[in-house]
Amino acid sequence: RVEPIVLDGASDAQMFAQQAEQLIKQHDVVALFGTCTIESRKAVTKIVEKHGSLLFCPAPSAVGELSSRVIVTGMAPNQKVFPALMWSLKYIGNRFFIVGTHDEYSRITAKLAQVVLDAMQAPIVGFVHISTDE
Repeated sequence: RVEPIVLDGASDAQMFAQQAEQLIKQHDVVALFGTCTIESRKAVTKIVEKHGSLLFCPAPSAVGELSSRVIVTGMAPNQKVFPALMWSLKYIGNRFFIVGTHDEYSRITAKLAQVVLDAMQAPIVGFVHISTDE
């Protein structure tokens, strides 16, 4: 029998980790579904690895994140950003201005985009990372 238990981590990585610990210890949960940010996924990953549970996460994956206890179903940067860059190079132009937020996924994506654009000899005319705390 499967019974969902729904909690809200309030976009706080430590709260996600505490709730994961609670779900596993107090409710014998064997699989967790959720987390939205890389930071919250990393916090919960430590908990599921410690207890041998699983985390299914629909959010995008950062390059280099590996755990046998985490199943990430979101797209990696190379699955969406790189095709967009290649399309843009073909149909729009070869000068780029990279805009992102301050989160880890955005920073990693920008670095990977820079590698691709450098290889394609496409100039990057600027970078900006905007705050999402407004």
